[in-house]
Amino acid sequence: MGAPELNVGKAADAVLAEYAALRAELLQKLGAQSTIMNLNMTAIAGIGGIVITQRADIRLLLMLPVISGALGLIAYGEARDVTVIARYIRDRQASLLAQYVGDQRLFQFEAYFQDNKGRLRPILLSVVVGLVFPGISLASLYLVWPYLRSPLDWSAWGLGAVLLALNAVVWVALWNRRR
Repeated sequence: MGAPELNVGKAADAVLAEYAALRAELLQKLGAQSTIMNLNMTAIAGIGGIVITQRADIRLLLMLPVISGALGLIAYGEARDVTVIARYIRDRQASLLAQYVGDQRLFQFEAYFQDNKGRLRPILLSVVVGLVFPGISLASLYLVWPYLRSPLDWSAWGLGAVLLALNAVVWVALWNRRR
């Protein structure tokens, strides 16, 4: 017994339903990225503000590499997922839908966007992300270094350094993947 004959209309409807679900997931992940960035900026402003204006112990800045490091890794996961979803829509769904309806002009936005986003946009995004996540962590670790006293201080500094290194590795990997 052979495979049932493909119902082109139902197949196209299935691709469109999957597309709608993927676009909704894409929007959710972009919203999550925005929330993560806002949380990180709030932590930077709050902790930095307390240290500067209240003349609090500078070692309080050790919280920033831990917070920024953790949030940066979560943001990386969301960014990676966004890239995968966009590529899937562009590379797989567009060709399937074009095959089913016999028109190559459908689902062209992803390719159009890639062709027209310009070279400066990814660079600016990378600079901003680099400043907000690993840049703040690096600055905090550098500023606190001379004030480390206890094993707890050194442990917090080490954790921050490890998270900084992990962030650098994953963001470089994402950068290379997007090119």
